[in-house]
Amino acid sequence: MGHRVRALGLVLAFVAGAGPLAAQTRVDIGGFGGFSLPTNEAGDLYNGGYTLGGTIRYHPEEWPLGLQVDGQYMTHSREDTNPFDGGLDMYGGSVSAVFSFYPEMSSFVPYMQVGGGAYNLTAQNARQLADSLVYGSQVVPAIVFGGGFEYRTFTSRLIPYIDLRLIGLFGSDPREGAFITFTGGLKYVMGGKKPR
Repeated sequence: MGHRVRALGLVLAFVAGAGPLAAQTRVDIGGFGGFSLPTNEAGDLYNGGYTLGGTIRYHPEEWPLGLQVDGQYMTHSREDTNPFDGGLDMYGGSVSAVFSFYPEMSSFVPYMQVGGGAYNLTAQNARQLADSLVYGSQVVPAIVFGGGFEYRTFTSRLIPYIDLRLIGLFGSDPREGAFITFTGGLKYVMGGKKPR
C-alpha cells in the first residue's frame, strides 16, 4: 500500500510540474520556400532550382538554444553539358541545434543553426553511358549549417523569417557537394508565452 501511495504521489507531482514546464516552452511550426543553388561538381551538372519544406522548432521560452527538425524538397534542371540525366530531385531531412540571439530583447531575432541529416538524390530520366557509372537514386548523409532572421512581436503568433543555409552532402557521387538554399517562410508559435 505504501508503494502505491508513493507511486501515485510521484505521478501527481509529475503532472503538476508538467503544466508549468509546458507553459515555459515554445514550439514553432512552419513552412518555407525559395531558391536552391548547387555548387562544386553538382554546379557543373545542374541549374539553380527551387526548394520547399517544413520546420518544427522546440526550445524553453527563456533559453536561446533550441532543437529544430526540417523536412525539405529540392529540384534542379540539367545543365546543357550534363550527359548523365535530365535533372535532379532531392528530398530529406535534418535535425539541428539552433541558437537565437537576444530573443527576449528584440523583435528582430537573428539565429544560427548546425546539424546533420540525410537526403535522397533521384535522377530525372537517368542515362547509362558506356564509360560512365550513373547513380539513379541513393540516400547520402549531410551536414547543415546556416542562419537567418525572424521577426517576432509580443502580440503575433504568426511570424515571418528568412533563412540562408548550406547543405553539404557526402559520398563519391559527382552530384554530391554543397547546395546553398535561400528561403523565406512563416511559422506559427504554439505554447508558452507569446513572442516578443
